[in-house]
Amino acid sequence: MQCLESVFEQTRVSFELFVVDNASSDGSAQMVAQQFPEVHLIANDTNNGFAAANNQAIPLAQGTYVLLLNPDTRVLDHALDKMVNYLEESRDAGALACKLLNSDGSLQKSVGNFYSFCNTLLENRIIPKLAPSNDFLAKKLVAFWDHNSEREIDWARGAVLMVRRAVVEQIGLLDEQFYIYGEEIDWCWRIKAAGWKIMYIPESEIIHHGKAASNQRQVEMFIQNYKSFYIFLKKHYPLYSYRLYRARTLVYTMLWLTRLSLQWIAAIGNVQKQANAKNGLALYLASLKWHFSADSKIKVHKKVNTEMFVNADV
Repeated sequence: MQCLESVFEQTRVSFELFVVDNASSDGSAQMVAQQFPEVHLIANDTNNGFAAANNQAIPLAQGTYVLLLNPDTRVLDHALDKMVNYLEESRDAGALACKLLNSDGSLQKSVGNFYSFCNTLLENRIIPKLAPSNDFLAKKLVAFWDHNSEREIDWARGAVLMVRRAVVEQIGLLDEQFYIYGEEIDWCWRIKAAGWKIMYIPESEIIHHGKAASNQRQVEMFIQNYKSFYIFLKKHYPLYSYRLYRARTLVYTMLWLTRLSLQWIAAIGNVQKQANAKNGLALYLASLKWHFSADSKIKVHKKVNTEMFVNADV
């Protein structure tokens, strides 16, 4: 509700708004229908995933620009107007990302570089914390960048991503092989491969709250993140890149299991710290088990269907 209210309150350019409800059980679809009758509501009986849900609405959109916007966001200070104005003036930009903020107003890093094995040795959860303001690294890798300047980027999270309709017509819809995670990276890859720039601007700010998941859902999403990235690698990179990254993941998993085990032992007597370590152990143990299961064998088709967009009824 907060997301929709902020869009209507903070947006002056003309727009149409679609909400695709993926079989939510909290009454969200009913709320939208009752309180926002001007919104085009698509209520699904099943959860078909992020890419599939967006693909239901994108072909129906009539605007010059298509915006992906998560429901757990809040638009600030006419952020969407600023994004539209930027794309109006920057004709070589095919897509645009803005600054995302956490609920407390702190920066939420939401853009990245395309994969290279060497980059992964630096872009992780440890090195950027050890060298958070390294100017040399910041010029090469966005993990070390302060997000306070305009910049061409490789990809941005789908929580907020504006794309020219003409670009979507050229490259096709989101790839539904990605149930969740990775689909926006794949889309950005295809946008840049078609010769378009993807830009980031800091003056547009949107809060992205994020949602806490249950332990069961957390494990599922943790594994899904690996699965989606493996699909991306097998789709766009040589097979050895996929195998090398997968081997790297297993090495890192063992290192994290060792670290978390030591943290659990060191935290004896501290219930909260032990619980945190135990939760981390559960995630990495589940991931390790999945990596040796039949479900982890990734099959990918590389052709994206564009017929759905071109022939969609309006």
